[in-house]
Amino acid sequence: MNPLISEFSYGYALTEELATLWRGTLRGAPVFPSLVDEGNIGGYDLELPVFGIPLFLQFKLSHYLKKSSALEWSRWNRSYFRMYLRPLRHSRQHNLLLSWERRGNEVYYASPMFHEAGELNDAYSMRRVVQSSVFFRPLDIGTLPDQGQHYVVFHPSDPMAYLYSVEPRPIRSIPGKHWQEKVFFGAKERMTKVNPDMFKELLASIEATLSDELPFWKRQQEALLERFTRHDTKGLAAYVSYLARTYFDSQFILVSAWEQRRQTVLA
Repeated sequence: MNPLISEFSYGYALTEELATLWRGTLRGAPVFPSLVDEGNIGGYDLELPVFGIPLFLQFKLSHYLKKSSALEWSRWNRSYFRMYLRPLRHSRQHNLLLSWERRGNEVYYASPMFHEAGELNDAYSMRRVVQSSVFFRPLDIGTLPDQGQHYVVFHPSDPMAYLYSVEPRPIRSIPGKHWQEKVFFGAKERMTKVNPDMFKELLASIEATLSDELPFWKRQQEALLERFTRHDTKGLAAYVSYLARTYFDSQFILVSAWEQRRQTVLA
């Protein structure tokens, strides 16, 4: 069955849970790119953490396969999920994410283990959107051929998923609970000071990735330089978030220590 929820709804619910609802050691804050004026994003003052690490999430909806005639039914002999990747003939999204992760960044596909609005509402109200999701690293998926359809099938009870491309092969899936521990509780060791230097280094890496993957990037970069203020932390954060959304189709999140007083900005 096709997803009966929108990618926006799922991404919003997951992002909000990361930003406001966890009561653990660490929390995440989404950075939204709609810059109203210098130092002001979405009409609200943006309060960035003192220390943090960048995290990038690409949201993918799940298709629910419940009939025994489904192509991969024999994997589990019961209902399962399928997550589609964009064909390279239409989008270079996966290549960009792959290149971005190769540069040492935390990048993940996030996909829900549900497909209906009622299930999303239940997970949201019970604060279990993360635990009801599965995460994949672009590097685990690897390079995809230019032609053909590419997708990943998975089942909540199986730590292995399967990539269907030229030849089916197993890949690692990361259940939400394990992903939470890996990324958030393991992030303490990688904390860095959130300041203009951090964002400038991040931007240099993003722009190098875009230059390698998109031949038209330099021309678009010149126009963007006039749009975004890049001499302070907030303007740089907005620019990073804009590039993440526009070119990588990803949500940029800063992971920081819970003790640091924060505000989540919704634009």
